Amino acid sequence: MRIAGVLLLVLALWMMSCSKSTSGAAVLPEVPKLLLEPLDNPLRELVEKRLQELQREPRNPEANGRLGMLLHANLQPTPAKIMYRRAMLLDGRPFRWKYLIALILQKEGKNEEAVRLFREALRLDPGYLSARVGLAETLADAGELDRSSEEYEEVLKRNPSVSNAHYGMGKIELARGNPARAVPHFEKALELAPPYAGAHFALGTALSRTGRPEKAERHFQAHKRLGNRVPGMYDPVKSEMQNLVSSSSVWRRQARTYNLAGLPDEAMEAFQRALAMDPKDRPSKGNLAVLYGKKGDVATANRLLDELLRDDPKDPNVNKLRAATRLEQGDGRAAEEAIRVALEANPGDEVALRILARAVGMQGRRAEAIRHYRAALSIQPNDSPSRLGLGELLLEEGRPDDAIQQLLKIVSVETVETKETARVMYVLAKAYRKAGQPEKARSWLLNALPRAAIRGPRDLFEAIERDLKALATKADDTRAGLGQGKP
Repeated sequence: MRIAGVLLLVLALWMMSCSKSTSGAAVLPEVPKLLLEPLDNPLRELVEKRLQELQREPRNPEANGRLGMLLHANLQPTPAKIMYRRAMLLDGRPFRWKYLIALILQKEGKNEEAVRLFREALRLDPGYLSARVGLAETLADAGELDRSSEEYEEVLKRNPSVSNAHYGMGKIELARGNPARAVPHFEKALELAPPYAGAHFALGTALSRTGRPEKAERHFQAHKRLGNRVPGMYDPVKSEMQNLVSSSSVWRRQARTYNLAGLPDEAMEAFQRALAMDPKDRPSKGNLAVLYGKKGDVATANRLLDELLRDDPKDPNVNKLRAATRLEQGDGRAAEEAIRVALEANPGDEVALRILARAVGMQGRRAEAIRHYRAALSIQPNDSPSRLGLGELLLEEGRPDDAIQQLLKIVSVETVETKETARVMYVLAKAYRKAGQPEKARSWLLNALPRAAIRGPRDLFEAIERDLKALATKADDTRAGLGQGKP
């Protein structure tokens, strides 16, 4: 007999009792109601086991915290926070639980709460440097650069070999507009951790801004080669939690999060972990194929997709991935062929319509591409990639005013910046320049520049810098009464 349903019934009876206060005892938040049926095995069985432990000892801080760690590791942050708070109130030395809550809050962008919890944790263990780095990062995200700098300095006072702290100090100097002062921090970070990809990109940016383009180029190339590799820190509490990942679907979701954040190497590793847990995980194999294609490993990408299509040649999702991979390889015709198979199964798939638009646009059929982008937007008006693609095509067609209209809709609707935000701003600047409005073009370029510096890609950052210089040259020529030649 399955015990999941029984456990849920029992939980409903004892949740209230285990949260009530006895004389002198802490008032605990209620144990969250957990839906076990949707969970994959063995995660479901592990959660059931932890719930049984909790039922036996509802006021045991370890029982509460262990369930929280299991939920946290498997991408269930909301109930994990509740279990950590219960453990925190029950534990005489609650450092672990305060720190783990702070990590969740930091990821959720709740900076004020995260700072408070990091500080409370550090009062219990001032030497836990990973928590102090987390505090420094969160303060920087909140714009409190001086306080962030103080925390990084405290880390380096305790251990001068923490490359993450040198990197953080460099980022603060860049944010303050001091690239020359940022350079030695990034150089020290790379001396301590040569494969630190982010430090290579940041150092390249700082060198570029201080007039050393040749040296900057070497670091940009190193960043490109390394992907987004970040050095680890000694963090046994976080490692204990992360080692509890128990489901291929969790690794798959984590991989997608990494991919959206522009971390392809981390995404590939997570998809590979998902496949190691479940070799029949088709979504992970397909997404891994796309990432291999983006890295230029065409043979591996095609092999993985061939394996999937061998089982089901008409699978719309796999054909969609095949089309996306072919686009990365610059093969618009093959992409069109694959995506039309996907659209046979679902003609109203806006993502497939967007891919079709790109595929036919790559073959020079702009009018048809515009029509497909508009079809995608009629289904999903907030599909920013389709609107960006449409704006770019309208600009190529010599219709800058129409392009501006489309692109402004993206920046007015998006509340959270993505890795494409800088590109949208750059294309918008190009449209304004083509429409004869150079001041607005310059304004959008200046908005795009720091975003491209942080998120990349490097070629976009360099294009923005070139266009800013060209606009400055044009303005100088105009003031001098020249203004006739091309910038």
